[in-house]
Amino acid sequence: MTSAHNLAQIKFDIIKKEFMKPLTRVIAQLILVLGLSSTALADEGIVVSSIDSAGYTYIEVIQDGQKVWLAVNPVKVNAGDKLHYEGGMTMTNFVSSSLTRTFPTMRFVNDVKVVLVASQPIQSEPSKTQ
Repeated sequence: MTSAHNLAQIKFDIIKKEFMKPLTRVIAQLILVLGLSSTALADEGIVVSSIDSAGYTYIEVIQDGQKVWLAVNPVKVNAGDKLHYEGGMTMTNFVSSSLTRTFPTMRFVNDVKVVLVASQPIQSEPSKTQ
């Protein structure tokens, strides 16, 4: 190889290395973000409560023993209904200006399906009278 060719190869290697470093970093960050924020398909939960506001239905469900908030296009659900939902992204510290409330997490899902209608709505515990 000629020295000009060697010099050209060295310059190409440097440019490639400098270009690939930030690109690799961006790809790694995308994989990390998508891996942590994407949710598995066909999750299910039991409705605890729901709120309709500003073009969304916010649904509080029990999923795997934990309360989770979902946001979806307006839909009718009742406490005790069993839902299947899929897709979506999770936002942390989600501020709903229409509800003047901050949710620790809110999962925006593409769709929910009622797969089992509650036979009796879940009622809150009766208040204790003194």
